[in-house]
Amino acid sequence: MTTSISLEQLLQSYLESHVLRDASIRNYRQIVSTLQKDLRITCLHEANKAVVLRWRKAVLARSSAITWNNYHTHMRALFNFAVRKNLIPDNVFLKVTKVRAPKLRKKTIKLASIDHMMNTIKKIQINLNRPGFGSL
Repeated sequence: MTTSISLEQLLQSYLESHVLRDASIRNYRQIVSTLQKDLRITCLHEANKAVVLRWRKAVLARSSAITWNNYHTHMRALFNFAVRKNLIPDNVFLKVTKVRAPKLRKKTIKLASIDHMMNTIKKIQINLNRPGFGSL
């Protein structure tokens, strides 16, 4: 466990040992790059709970909870891989929780609302077809 490995080397080893979609590979690369840019760390051993908490704060200041949870999930998988390979003793991302994302509004319309809209459209059509109102 004394071997020093860069985040890039860890990522490359992870990608070589897993079959992932191209989109997933791009996500992993982007997330590792973001971590390195935000915290200016390159070595796996530089990551600790305080560092991860600082990163979470930075991400949440500019992005949503959903973004942080996505980063957290990917990094947790990457660090679990490092633990399994005996590169680090424990996964710091297991010590930092995800953030509760706000509930999104439903993207469906209630049947009563649809009925109301249809009735309104019918009334407009009836009024437009009356003499003196023009026609569609």
